Amino acid sequence: MEIGRKRGFTGESMKVTLQKTRKISRELKGILQREDSSRTSPPMALKVALLGCVGVVWLLRLGVQGADAGDGRKGMEPVPGERLIHLGGRCGSLCPLIHTNVNLTGAGSARSIFEFRTLDPEGLVFYGDTQGGADWFVLVLRGGVPEMQIKKADILSMVSGGPRLNDGKWHQLEVRSEGKIVVLEVDQQVALMVGLDSPMTRVQGDMTGQIRISLGMMLRQEKELFEPLVLAMDGCIRRGIWLNLSDPWVADLDPNAYSCFPDIQPGSYFSGEGLVVFNTSDSLSLPPLPFPSQSRDNIIVELEGHVEDWTGSFLNIQTQNHESLIIATVRNQTKQLEINVDTLTHIMPLVPGENSLTLNLSRHQIKVHYGTTDFTIKQTPPGDPRDWLAEWDKGLFLAFGGVMGGSLHSGSLHSGSDYLHGCIGKIKVQNQEVDLDRALYKHASVTSHSCPVSPL
Repeated sequence: MEIGRKRGFTGESMKVTLQKTRKISRELKGILQREDSSRTSPPMALKVALLGCVGVVWLLRLGVQGADAGDGRKGMEPVPGERLIHLGGRCGSLCPLIHTNVNLTGAGSARSIFEFRTLDPEGLVFYGDTQGGADWFVLVLRGGVPEMQIKKADILSMVSGGPRLNDGKWHQLEVRSEGKIVVLEVDQQVALMVGLDSPMTRVQGDMTGQIRISLGMMLRQEKELFEPLVLAMDGCIRRGIWLNLSDPWVADLDPNAYSCFPDIQPGSYFSGEGLVVFNTSDSLSLPPLPFPSQSRDNIIVELEGHVEDWTGSFLNIQTQNHESLIIATVRNQTKQLEINVDTLTHIMPLVPGENSLTLNLSRHQIKVHYGTTDFTIKQTPPGDPRDWLAEWDKGLFLAFGGVMGGSLHSGSLHSGSDYLHGCIGKIKVQNQEVDLDRALYKHASVTSHSCPVSPL
């Protein structure tokens, strides 16, 4: 697996980082195996609210994708529980852990309070379980509204409601246990309540043993949820008071390297470090298109944002064999917009205040609209023009935020180039907004639903 390099990332540090990443991968695999084997074990006692609020092992997704964290590592670092944490964590599926070991008897109360901010309508806020995952709890957002899913003994319950939280403002959340009832408060107002009672839950009694919690990451298989969802969450947590526990978490990363934007606005932020890739034939990630291709005349890809503030390539379409067909780039130094289609290049000046660009792919040509400019690029050679609609259905790589370089299957997308720096307000396909969290690949540096208000 080829992994991208950052400034100052030496061969020796890459070797050490890879060793740590593989170790973490083995540990996570072991956790999942133990969870699967625990299904045949008798359920252990659990207080559901505590699952969302405490842990003998706390796991937080912080860091950057794979070995990209190389020059950020400074050994084991203490991290206070009340610090500002980004749930997306600039981290991939194999990421270092932040954790603490706490004696359960040291918990000061059966409630936890924290502040939460997001523009993301869907994703996991936190997960907790006890006794290897036999009983578990999740707090998520769906459509911007809080939702709790709880598995306890022979009960699997789901409840949702309360105010929409994806408004970009800080909200105080409190989760507490009141006997057999779990309560979620939002801004000091009760938003959700759920009660759990059955003969098996009565047998379990009070909670004992180890409890695990993770922020922005689920330690069970997603298919076990009552109702599945996109787990990735572009959101932040701060000022957490977790059962009055004062023990710091311990991070295997530099905690100062990962932070949330001071103020946010809607959009997707590309920091100039990576890109996002979709497969055009994947109906689960991109908005569905009319099928078959004969039933439509074109495919429209639209990007909105302050184009004159972008720098780098914002759109790249490649074949499955990684042949670049379209590259769209903003040359901020020369104030030009450059569109490359196969061997053809069209250059136009950037238009101040123009905030949208549209590519209209028909069967044998491409129309581009930007500002007051409209032009058509016809395919060559004339005797064998490219059928864009048929190739879209067959499957093309649709990348935003850079030019793909390397194979998606070999994991070497880190070798891409000309990455975009800037905020894309909206990305639409066939007039439907695209959710970057559903992408085939998304680099850890890309925030899917928020941009900084002030340029970074």
